[in-house]
Amino acid sequence: ALSRAKNFGIRVIAVDSQLNNIKVDTSIVSDNYHAGILIAKDLMKRTSNAHILLLTHKDALSANQRITGFLDTIKSEEHYQIISERETVGQTEYAMITVGDALSEGLQFDAIVALNDRAAIGALAAIKELKVTSKKLIYGIDGSPDMKHLLATTDEVTGTVAQFPSHMGRKVSETIDLLVKKEEVEELVAEVNDAVDKATQKLEQAKEELEQAKAEGKPQSEITALEEKVKEAQTDYD
Repeated sequence: ALSRAKNFGIRVIAVDSQLNNIKVDTSIVSDNYHAGILIAKDLMKRTSNAHILLLTHKDALSANQRITGFLDTIKSEEHYQIISERETVGQTEYAMITVGDALSEGLQFDAIVALNDRAAIGALAAIKELKVTSKKLIYGIDGSPDMKHLLATTDEVTGTVAQFPSHMGRKVSETIDLLVKKEEVEELVAEVNDAVDKATQKLEQAKEELEQAKAEGKPQSEITALEEKVKEAQTDYD
């Protein structure tokens, strides 16, 4: 369908996906390589050494870019070792089985870096099902609501990297305007991501609660309490 569209002179924009089998006018994506870098930097900030289990999806370009960014960042750091790479196809149920198998095999690791949040949550499920008590740092990528909720309410996961669909949508609108005017557009536009950890998510959640309370006209005493909650979260974040 896209090939036919191109043949008829219709401009094609790919969003949140890079297509290998057809040339589009532009691709607007998250900077997946940079997401991997952010995860590596956070891991190295938290611990001076790590034995890492990688959860991958070899057939997904974005997943490979994320893992490559992570590996390139730690490759010169001898204290951060990849113990094993396991295929999960980026799905929670597969990740749960895969990590469960790794644990049952006696594989020793203290950090899990997953290509996305779904795989990270599957890894957590396996750890909980097998009642593993040793602390493991668990990272995902996407900034999904489920992962953010875990970060805000538990100590079971360590971090994720958030994508910003609204930013990509804005870029799509700008690109359409350029194409209509027959101006040149970049073949690839990569939107930068942000790292999200427990402190980040607690601050974001506290701000959302405060804004909602103001919008709903809650009593001043409740608003004051929420303002204090934001200040405390800001202190933890700083």
